[in-house]
Amino acid sequence: MAKILKLDDESIKDNNHYPYDLVHYKNNIIFNDVNGDYSVKKEKVEYSEGIKENAALEQIIPKRFHQLVSQVINDYQKMDDKAFWKKYELDQVWFDLKNFSKDKENGLLGTIILFELVNKGYILQLDWKEDLEDYEDDIENYWDDEDTRIIQFITDSEQYYYARL
Repeated sequence: MAKILKLDDESIKDNNHYPYDLVHYKNNIIFNDVNGDYSVKKEKVEYSEGIKENAALEQIIPKRFHQLVSQVINDYQKMDDKAFWKKYELDQVWFDLKNFSKDKENGLLGTIILFELVNKGYILQLDWKEDLEDYEDDIENYWDDEDTRIIQFITDSEQYYYARL
């Protein structure tokens, strides 16, 4: 109610019984009173369209992520392994730089783009023992009002990756 009614809740921020973090989660979502009902309205954000390094990716990656993917591809091609490994916090997957550099020789760009899109919430990553039906409502649709369908990315891991296309 505090978020919907836009109440000042700073005075109860530290109260153990008040979910301040939850109320202020995704502050870019605002509620509008429409005929007595409250509905969520997402703010319009301008995005840089196009992935000049790989135009085919534009067909499966929403416009809001084109700039991110272009940056990852550019960094992958131009940065040294250590700088890239640090910038994209790849120590969570490759615990040391030597393993990353060795695996990079076989090509990791697709995997790293996949990791970044998982981090941004576009792709849902599930463990092999989890069921998609439990998460279907949580998959965010970044394609606005276009018709979409759920797709699965096939990888050589025990993880399953899903997105809307």
